[in-house]
Amino acid sequence: QLMDREATVQAAQSRAANLEAIAHLNRGLAAVAQAGPAPGGEGLAFQLQLALGQAAYVLHGPAHPRTVEAYGRAQDLVEAVADPDLRGRVLYGIFSGYHFASKLDLAEAPAQLMLELAERESRQGDLCQGHRMLGYVAFFRGEHATALDHFHALAGAYRSEDHGARAYHFGADCLVAAEGFHAVSEAMLGETVSAIARAQTNLTFAKGLEHPASIGWAYAAACYVLYFADDPEGALTLAEEGAAYCLAHAVGSWAPHCRLFALWARGRLEGRKDRIAQVREAMATAAQGNKLGLCLFRMVLAELLLLHGDRDDAFHEAELALEDVNQTGQRVFEPQALLIRARCLAAVSDDGEAVREAFTVAEAIAERAGATPAQRQARAALAALR
Repeated sequence: QLMDREATVQAAQSRAANLEAIAHLNRGLAAVAQAGPAPGGEGLAFQLQLALGQAAYVLHGPAHPRTVEAYGRAQDLVEAVADPDLRGRVLYGIFSGYHFASKLDLAEAPAQLMLELAERESRQGDLCQGHRMLGYVAFFRGEHATALDHFHALAGAYRSEDHGARAYHFGADCLVAAEGFHAVSEAMLGETVSAIARAQTNLTFAKGLEHPASIGWAYAAACYVLYFADDPEGALTLAEEGAAYCLAHAVGSWAPHCRLFALWARGRLEGRKDRIAQVREAMATAAQGNKLGLCLFRMVLAELLLLHGDRDDAFHEAELALEDVNQTGQRVFEPQALLIRARCLAAVSDDGEAVREAFTVAEAIAERAGATPAQRQARAALAALR
């Protein structure tokens, strides 16, 4: 209880610091606007909007309207500032707003511009960020090979002594970010041993950087890996540790994701039905600042509902998860969404042909995506139906 109380106090202090920073920045922007046109005024407004976006990113999440608005206003002023470092931060901020809102097509443009400018000007830091950003887009589109090409290129260009400090301007350390997605990609493709080892190495590296948002993502990525490896025992301790860390350090973006996997693990291992309401709560919290991965939240919810015999509700959530995949273009989750939908359909329907078709489609999509674990599970289900 004492540890929980200390964690709550630390989180409140961190949150209060960001709230105070946002209040000061808003007063500064009001003063600049009141002063009217003046030499250097646009440049000052740009830097204030940029700082406001960064504070809102940490406090509310990258897709939160306040974050997106602040970065959007900074974009309007970017041409008034010749500093390429600031320009890069704004491009990443704009990208993040679109990316975490799951607007992948809109996110691609600032990511591509970041890479092009970095290559033209030989800026290694921005080169890493450009590969990171484009790797994200490719990953969520389900284009694993393209994503891994970008992540390999980033790892080759990354120098901790030169790029590590940039984490505070780009949400997380770019290598930690990329390695996390690299590990999740490997897990989805069935390279479980490599994925777990990469996720563990990444978490250790992130802790060495002592950058809270990077550590929070490293925890969350490791939890995703263990979810796709279907390892609730391995996920439980790690997910709870990650959730506690994110709470203590006010890492709002990844706390609900870590909590989700802790609830999934406990739901699988303990069979407690109250975990379902807690998953819904975690999903609602995550949706406030991050639209990515919410379809997976629904898949976890459907899985736990099915486990407890709530078959109709499970099928409804599975349908919503697949609908979310189709609406947002997060094709990376499509094989798993189709597989869970097929399982839920098998539980509610007496139409054997429809169930076989659902598993057949799931197997075909998984094979096309290279999602070996999902393909094997769909194939096994079809064999059991014969």
